[in-house]
Amino acid sequence: MNIFKNKIFISIIIGALWSAPFLFENAWPIAVLSLVFMVYALCEYKSIDLIKYGSLIIFVQNIIAVYWMKALSPVAWVLVALILASEFAFFCYLFTCLRQKVKNKNNILWLIPFAWYLFEYSRGLGMFKWSWTNLGNWLTWNPENMAFASIVGLNGLSFILMLFAVSLYSSLTKKDNLAKAICLCSLCFIYGFPLKNNIEDFEAETTVRMVSNGKAAIQRWDANVLEEIKQFYLKGSSSFENKPQVILWPESAIVSEYPSDVVASISKKSDVPILYGAFINDSENFHNVYGVSYPDNKYLEKPYEKRFLVPMGEFVIFRKLVTEIMPDYGWPVRDVSPGDGGGDIIVNNLNIGPLLCWEALFPEATRTQVSKNTDFLVVASNTSWFSQNATQQFSRLIKMRAIESGRNMISVITGGGSSVVNINGEVLFESPLGEDLFRNQKIKIQKKTTMFNQFGDFLLLIPSFILCLINTRRK
Repeated sequence: MNIFKNKIFISIIIGALWSAPFLFENAWPIAVLSLVFMVYALCEYKSIDLIKYGSLIIFVQNIIAVYWMKALSPVAWVLVALILASEFAFFCYLFTCLRQKVKNKNNILWLIPFAWYLFEYSRGLGMFKWSWTNLGNWLTWNPENMAFASIVGLNGLSFILMLFAVSLYSSLTKKDNLAKAICLCSLCFIYGFPLKNNIEDFEAETTVRMVSNGKAAIQRWDANVLEEIKQFYLKGSSSFENKPQVILWPESAIVSEYPSDVVASISKKSDVPILYGAFINDSENFHNVYGVSYPDNKYLEKPYEKRFLVPMGEFVIFRKLVTEIMPDYGWPVRDVSPGDGGGDIIVNNLNIGPLLCWEALFPEATRTQVSKNTDFLVVASNTSWFSQNATQQFSRLIKMRAIESGRNMISVITGGGSSVVNINGEVLFESPLGEDLFRNQKIKIQKKTTMFNQFGDFLLLIPSFILCLINTRRK
């Protein structure tokens, strides 16, 4: 059998190509071109073949992506990839049902970007809320390519990429002049033309202090170095020449419960409020939170509670089955409970929008955290559980959140990789991985009201749903 006619081989290659843009900057154009094959499959494959081989593509993509993060056990890698492939199998089934209802094949072709948009949006509502491997994230290497995220968000960039693939496919197979024009326009959108986010004005300027320990996660939970870490945060949060308005610590900075007497004593010594990550752990609740300790021994009574939890990290899917298969892996004894979030944290007239770790991956989590008063967003994270590759990708995704939200973003990350990103997606500062950080950083208060902030996914979600619904009803 000719290997290039082997659907299994082709699916594995496509899946590998789809994972490549997360590792290599120049790989995304090749991955985008491979979408033409998916367009062909959605139009021409039989129902069973589309489900089977489409799922194989998603499985290969995600098994590589999850392995690349190197934070989960082999059982968890496979389980995550299988669940995501199953989600795509369901999408393929629904699409074949839609395809059977539409007599004009051209309608099916141009419905693909809208159907794909619904798929990418709906997978963000599931158990994983897994936007990590959305197609739009292929573009996170360069701020220019993410420019239209301020209008349509992450899922909208996926729509544009699929629109390019559909129009290219139509141009090559049907010699369609309109398709050629759409292909050129969508290519301009991918490269950020004609939209530019060049905003230089700012309302005010403030100074924050970023403090983060460079030790890896496995070292930080060692009781022998706990006192060393506390001394690091004491020194980094009190030894400075110019007094900042606020001190920012990462998630799980000193592995404490909230409120923390240790943080309170450091805040009192530095005479500066400290924002820090900790846990609320009682008989009813186990929440990952981000709160404040004030110099006068007071604390924020209702801290920000993490809403979007890390699967297989903060909660274990199919806990009984997984723990029986790998009892010695070190699964968390108790699942973290999803919280209700919270509004801006107000400190010294600053309105700070908090996000905890994993939440920075999700457009909706960021969008709903931004109010008209929010001065900037702070992402407190502990990605040192993951590989350095994953931390670098996490930093790239934060650039898109800044463009979508129209706010500067400060990420304070345990283990290194902390950054400051402006509203244009430009990285103003980034700390090396594995190194300690204590730095005073001037932040410009810039606020841009973006279309995505105002309308979210509804700008494309409603027309996508209506178009698919209308065509489904056709006889």
